[in-house]
Amino acid sequence: MRLATLEDAPAIAALHVAAWRTAYRGLVPDALLDALSVAEWAAERHERLRAPAAGVRTWALDLDGALGGFAVTGPARDDDLDPVRAAEVHALYLRPDLVGRGLGRRLLDHALEDLARTRPDAVEVTLWALEGNALAARFYARAGFVPGARAVKTFRGFDLPHARWRRAVAQGL
Repeated sequence: MRLATLEDAPAIAALHVAAWRTAYRGLVPDALLDALSVAEWAAERHERLRAPAAGVRTWALDLDGALGGFAVTGPARDDDLDPVRAAEVHALYLRPDLVGRGLGRRLLDHALEDLARTRPDAVEVTLWALEGNALAARFYARAGFVPGARAVKTFRGFDLPHARWRRAVAQGL
């Protein structure tokens, strides 16, 4: 596990688009998934890596020189949470061919350990997951997260239902 660099932006974008198209097919309109642009997401990721928001870190799961997954962590972004007392896993994605091999848990554990170390005042960690994604729900539940608040997040004109999952920062570490 290592911090992502600017050079990782294209690989992160390609992985992110592939993960969306695999995990969200049937949950998100095909028109949205089919219109995703790796080049556009690479430019966005490059900018986020070049000038990250305060406290935001992007982790790369490096597998023999190839990107196997990535996670983004930082302060909680929800208005109803104190960003000092709550941290967030902003994103966590694996290459679709690696799902089910324990690498997602390794990536999540690393992200949680980093949050516990770098955000000492945080008592809880949250994340948002697309509702209906049974694989993600099982994964997060096994990691000690509990679903709670729900919200509809609009992405490129499409309304996507999400659930916020929460757990103690240091739980199970």
